[in-house]
Amino acid sequence: MLTSDYNNSYNMDFTFSNNYWTKTNFGLALSYDFIEEYFLKNINFKISIKKYNDIETYKHDRQTIMNNILRDFINKEVYSSLIKNNNQPKYAAILSFENEDLTIIGPLSNSSEQAEIEAKITLYKVLYHFNCKILPFVEGNKYLMEQFNKNSNTENENDINKNIDSLEYPEVFSKKGWEDIKSEYNCFENIFHPKNQLFVTIIDFLDDPLMNYIDPITGEKKRMFIGFLTKKPIPSELKEICCYSGTSKIKFSISSWDKFHNNHTREEINELKNKLNKEFGYKKIVTKKSNIKIDTIKNNYIINNSECQSYFPVCFNPNEIEDIRRFQYKLWGLLCINLEFKMNGDTGDLYYVLPFCKSLENDNSKINIDWDFINYSLSEVSNPSLLTIADWMATVDYLIRNNQKEVVNPTKPFEENYFNVRDTFTKLKGDPSFTEYYHTSKLNKENVDYISSTLFHNYFRTVYNNRIYCYSKVSDYIIMSDSFDCSRTEEEENITTYKKYIEDNYNLANYKYKYLNFPLMSGKVFSLLKNFGYRSEKEIELIRIQKEEKIKNHVSSGYRSWFIPELCQIFYFPIYWQKFIQHIPILTYKLKAYCTMGEFRYEIGLKNISIENLLYASTSRSSDLIIGDRHEQFELLGDTILKYFTTMDLLNCYRDENESFLTNKRMDLVSNGKLIKLINKLKWDRYFIKKRFSISYFHPPNMKIIEGMKVKDSIIDNRDAKPKADFFESLIGACYIDGNDISHSHSLQLCKLFLYSTGLLSSLQYSWRPTINKKLLSSLPSFNYDKAVKHICKMFNHTYSKNSVLYTVLYNISINESNGQKEYQRLEYLGDAVIDLITVNYFFNKFKKANPKELTQYKHISVQNQVFADLIINLGIINDIPKMESSVKCQDYIKRRKVEKVLAPKFIADLFEVLVGAIHIDNDYQFNKTNDELFNLLSKHIFKFSSLDQAIDNLEVVNDCIEAFSLIGKKYSHLDGFLSNPKIFFKLIKIDNNSTSCCLNVLFKECEAVPLNEFIKISNNKKLAKRMTAQAVLNCYYKLGKEKFESKLIERITHPKMTYTLKYWK
Repeated sequence: MLTSDYNNSYNMDFTFSNNYWTKTNFGLALSYDFIEEYFLKNINFKISIKKYNDIETYKHDRQTIMNNILRDFINKEVYSSLIKNNNQPKYAAILSFENEDLTIIGPLSNSSEQAEIEAKITLYKVLYHFNCKILPFVEGNKYLMEQFNKNSNTENENDINKNIDSLEYPEVFSKKGWEDIKSEYNCFENIFHPKNQLFVTIIDFLDDPLMNYIDPITGEKKRMFIGFLTKKPIPSELKEICCYSGTSKIKFSISSWDKFHNNHTREEINELKNKLNKEFGYKKIVTKKSNIKIDTIKNNYIINNSECQSYFPVCFNPNEIEDIRRFQYKLWGLLCINLEFKMNGDTGDLYYVLPFCKSLENDNSKINIDWDFINYSLSEVSNPSLLTIADWMATVDYLIRNNQKEVVNPTKPFEENYFNVRDTFTKLKGDPSFTEYYHTSKLNKENVDYISSTLFHNYFRTVYNNRIYCYSKVSDYIIMSDSFDCSRTEEEENITTYKKYIEDNYNLANYKYKYLNFPLMSGKVFSLLKNFGYRSEKEIELIRIQKEEKIKNHVSSGYRSWFIPELCQIFYFPIYWQKFIQHIPILTYKLKAYCTMGEFRYEIGLKNISIENLLYASTSRSSDLIIGDRHEQFELLGDTILKYFTTMDLLNCYRDENESFLTNKRMDLVSNGKLIKLINKLKWDRYFIKKRFSISYFHPPNMKIIEGMKVKDSIIDNRDAKPKADFFESLIGACYIDGNDISHSHSLQLCKLFLYSTGLLSSLQYSWRPTINKKLLSSLPSFNYDKAVKHICKMFNHTYSKNSVLYTVLYNISINESNGQKEYQRLEYLGDAVIDLITVNYFFNKFKKANPKELTQYKHISVQNQVFADLIINLGIINDIPKMESSVKCQDYIKRRKVEKVLAPKFIADLFEVLVGAIHIDNDYQFNKTNDELFNLLSKHIFKFSSLDQAIDNLEVVNDCIEAFSLIGKKYSHLDGFLSNPKIFFKLIKIDNNSTSCCLNVLFKECEAVPLNEFIKISNNKKLAKRMTAQAVLNCYYKLGKEKFESKLIERITHPKMTYTLKYWK
């Protein structure tokens, strides 16, 4: 991890110490001076420099002085002691501590100054990875790092920037910052270079027996795993991910892997941890003179970063890195064999995929890289010792003739058959009689059919062009000495044999065949990604020409279909590997998404948010239908919480303004436009997943496609930016859900902190209370206020207090002057937001699996003026309000509601919101307390499911009508002048005091909305009028049928000036 840009290291002194730097797990560059100041400060240790004239003495000291496990950690993570002996003296620094078992001998260096610096950075790596010292910021959060470096003693601004040089987001698998290390930086020969350090994540195909296999090389029973090698770690909280193949759900387990943990037991590592913690402490936050904090927050704004630091990268030597890169070329060549590409293309991605395995025959076996399979795959030239298809055919034929068919059976796994054929052939090939018999013999058809079934859908590689094909079948009659016409045009005549054609085109004239009369076999080019729909332009053109030739000549495709079995080697490509790598594109997509969310969480600066819920919040419904439902649930919850906090914030900021001002201010503050601007300002839109996964968008890592697959660009309609605003609200919902795992109060505190950090809230403390003109208190009308307040408290399950805001409410109602009216309205403004949050929180937790549409319906049905007014009357609270009992409108409503359905006066419903607002202020704006007090009352009288379901049935008519028209509008949005986002709305017009008309308006085109006047309905109830209109339209829709209704509607909209009646729709 340590490099220097100083070339003449022999004359180096401390003035060059700042040229040393190291990279943290997330690519953050830390200078040596920074490390010494904040990691090594106040640590007591003795340092001594020892000169070594030979390597063996140095190795002996490390072996005898250092703790075995600590030494192994340093060997795996920091530097290698295996360096070349150039017969020049070297220096090493020895760090001694109170616990002698923790002594550290640094790497060999060219000078004593270097030795001291490198030993100290070795100590830093120990403190960093074992969580003894924690960075006081989430890595990559530039804002927090800038705060940390504020008022730094250094005068060089570049030195500060060196500590905040994090990778760009959200390129989570980006090579930026790792592969662009300047060439003039000299990496000492024994220090692990950052380029060769990768984080390894193991993926297991859960509950799939096909991942168990018999190793054909060793004959050992093993299980196969896939390893993703990335430059940044995948979040450790991610234990399992799910992918969908059609409707079936596939589960994969996720775990980290490193050489250090793989070499030691948990007990051994814990023993070392305990020693380190005792000596250096545990999770000590690195701090400056003043901690990072926001002034208005009581708690320090320092985030524990131990989760990030506890990842151990894997240091590969240059030869291993070279093999890994070569294997990628082979792997993606196998996946994309119909493409022409070159490695190290400028794609921006840097990750590798490797096979891992574990023995099932040894209980103590651990997961390791399957170097055997990698080395097998890296065979650059054909290996004569490998089995050919002809060897397989001869061996299986021999077993059939000797009544040993059970040795190789089509029902057995390919690995087992391969192992048996290989062992049998190894014995037979030394038998002259076997060789002589099959040199000229032909195979009978019955045996050929059996042999073909044992090879079906397996793979072979030709010795002359080294390409891989999927086996199809064995010919019934064609052998290599047969002739065919390989002419490319009708005028040309070119008759040749299959054998001669191969010899002439691939320089195989001197090849000595062992099987002269074996039938030819057919195969097809193998490419897994081809199965996903990839086609190169050349391939498409070739397929077209071949099809035309087949139709024209009524023949098969000639020589291209047949192969000489002796020139085709069995390609060991087991079924478990084939099955796994088909999932690499979707797994890559999933892992990238989770890593992006991990870095988004660090960008937000709130570690309490889980990666999973952050992914739900950041995934639009258009990109993932399954996750999208959760996204919309979070949006509903976040929208209500946003309303709640902005209400209280504005109420406390504008203490003299009326309800109308506050409502308009809130509408502007939380409008879609403002939220979209905020998302853009914070640059969070790059974390919003709007594109649905498609194999067409997948691109192999670090490869440039020269010819073939064209990666499609995702077309996103930016004309409708509302999803961005929904994204912000969903993030609030995610904060609430994760905080709710602890408590209601903690969840809202997390939301408050989130909103405050984005700048939407100006304060975190609320203290406003309504006032009353004290000069008018002496003229209060005679009324038993104590009795009224106590009764209200009893009905609302609220703790009575002489200082309750409820007194102020009643006083202002009695006095009825302008300031009192303003305070009354402000309480109504607050109570409305509190009731909304209580309602949404209740239904969200009650119906966890409800879809967003159902939750929205429950909310709208519950928070209605009619419901609130009836509750006030049923509880008898109307009698506790001065002047209201004698109100003519109030008394009239109370009488009429007993005999008919009638709308309640709005001022009665408003009273309920005012009282809730007053109670909330009594509770010092503590939502959990207000929610607990009102819960029983609301669940008993408002959250009644039978009446709610009935109301929702009525609401469904309106929603179904809007949905039907929206689908039609989007279907025809491609037409000229039609909108991509059609709108449908109901327009209500008051006819007189007792009746209202409702008309459905359709806005499909870029002009004025078209009113469907023929469906107008009139009622004395606005909502009833809307339902009647919607029902009339739906009746017509169902009667005509979808297609006929669509055509008539489009014609109706296209010619809006004509006069239409209901006869038009018949």
